[in-house]
Amino acid sequence: MKITIEEKEDHLKLLIRPKKIGSFVLMVLFFLTISSILVPINMLYRFGLNENTMIGLFLFILIGMYFVRLLFWNTRGKEIVEINTKEVKQILDYGIFKDTTVLENHNLILQINENNIAQQQDVVLDDKDFIKPSSNQLTIANNQNEKIYINGKLDFAMVQKLKSRLNCS
Repeated sequence: MKITIEEKEDHLKLLIRPKKIGSFVLMVLFFLTISSILVPINMLYRFGLNENTMIGLFLFILIGMYFVRLLFWNTRGKEIVEINTKEVKQILDYGIFKDTTVLENHNLILQINENNIAQQQDVVLDDKDFIKPSSNQLTIANNQNEKIYINGKLDFAMVQKLKSRLNCS
């Protein structure tokens, strides 16, 4: 996983690229993606258009979309977190399409999830040894329970830079 931070006067940009997967895993994922596309076409050809094939088509289209997202994420994906004075924006860029989550940068809660245990920022950020880059997931949440999950393995300095830009309550 490659993490870069671009810091300017008015905003901070965090770019996380996922770890490259092996060629065997990529081939299995590609096979599952193609299979989930070809099976509904075969069902439609063999059985015609009726109620059962419509249900099967719907299920396989959902499965196929999931595998397409996984394939694009593992080949071209990147996570971008932009923090400025007004908002915190997370962009999951799959190469062909993007998912965007935006939170107002006001009264935010920063949590560090250490082995699935969420801890408030006041407890965690006082102890430099507590943050281990190998096992952390950051969660930024607001009062409406909207959340941004940062899945990169951030070290203490990166977490401190993020915290300095966030308007935590």
